[in-house]
Amino acid sequence: MQQIIYITSRRLLPLDSGDKLLTFNILKRLSKERSIHLINLNEGSEYSTEELDKISHISTTFNTISYKNEHSLFKKLKSIIINKMYWKVKIDSPQITLEVMNIIKSHSSSKSIIWDHLRSTLFFSDNDYINTIIEHNNEAEIIKSRMSKSNNIIEKFILSQQAKKTDEYIQSIHKHMEKVITLNQNDFKALSNQNPNKYKVMKHLLLDFAHQPYEVKNHTDTLKILFVGSLDWYPNTEGIEWFIEKVIPILDKNNLNYELNIVGRNPSGQFINYIKSKSNIILNINVPCIEEFYLKSDIFIIPIQNGSGINIKVLEAFSYGIPIVMTSFSKRGYENINFIKNSDLEEEFANNLIELKNFNKRVQLHKDLLAYYENYQIESNCTLNHLI
Repeated sequence: MQQIIYITSRRLLPLDSGDKLLTFNILKRLSKERSIHLINLNEGSEYSTEELDKISHISTTFNTISYKNEHSLFKKLKSIIINKMYWKVKIDSPQITLEVMNIIKSHSSSKSIIWDHLRSTLFFSDNDYINTIIEHNNEAEIIKSRMSKSNNIIEKFILSQQAKKTDEYIQSIHKHMEKVITLNQNDFKALSNQNPNKYKVMKHLLLDFAHQPYEVKNHTDTLKILFVGSLDWYPNTEGIEWFIEKVIPILDKNNLNYELNIVGRNPSGQFINYIKSKSNIILNINVPCIEEFYLKSDIFIIPIQNGSGINIKVLEAFSYGIPIVMTSFSKRGYENINFIKNSDLEEEFANNLIELKNFNKRVQLHKDLLAYYENYQIESNCTLNHLI
């Protein structure tokens, strides 16, 4: 049986974000026909007995290493002064790098290493294995996009330096990789300039969702709107704030009776206070399970207009068949979903949402979404062996 060393840089559980969902499901599929030696660089709390039992079903061996991932202005300034990528200054630990390498050497019968997310490579050192990286996002592009929208001169300067060093780091780490897997064509085009042959696109995400079936509700009561996303990721907070500031006033003007549930992890204190000042909006932080929120909601919104990679919550919403309103940017990485209207301007977003007050239209969209998801799953079964 083929043996693979798989290195991740996020706490694996709970499955409360898109990148965790993708990582866990890749491991689940890989472990069916391969022996997985899992190294988890964990920035969170220790795993419970129940969580360790879940991980044991997707790995042959499991090593977890704790590290600190703390933002600070001092480290941002230090990264500029010493001319290094901010992540490298914030997280870099020679001791952990050595520990990772010792674990790798203990699995000498393995020939391949998969580095899950750019952050995991902060603990990379030269080796004789076949190295593959799964790039969840193009981190440099995210920083550049944020820089272009900033009106603060100091912030612009700091972000420009971060983007430059992140670009340089990505290029240097990719030189050590036999294969680089991206999640959409845009990231593939942006990253594959140096050596296109080593770059691949994961055209179909390796994701399986297990949950209760969703039922479209026929009622004339409050329309329940749902947003799900990590609230410590800039594109998510930017998107939902745009919806609150630009789209909700149009809904109010049209006398729409609604309730917005925001479900996500690790929001800033500033964001929490921002939501507290709003009416008809409920913030649900670090919930253990989001299934109940999908099942009780009428419409799922994705107002994302910035970022990179692919929005995994799109596919999760499709698996429920919950009626959805989304921007064209949120569709990146997904093909043939023209049955969902683009909602890029605030008026478009509001009008498309209001249109889904109609029960019959929600039912039809529900059917289209489930059909798309079923076909997507069939095609995704052919993806794994092509990539790994």
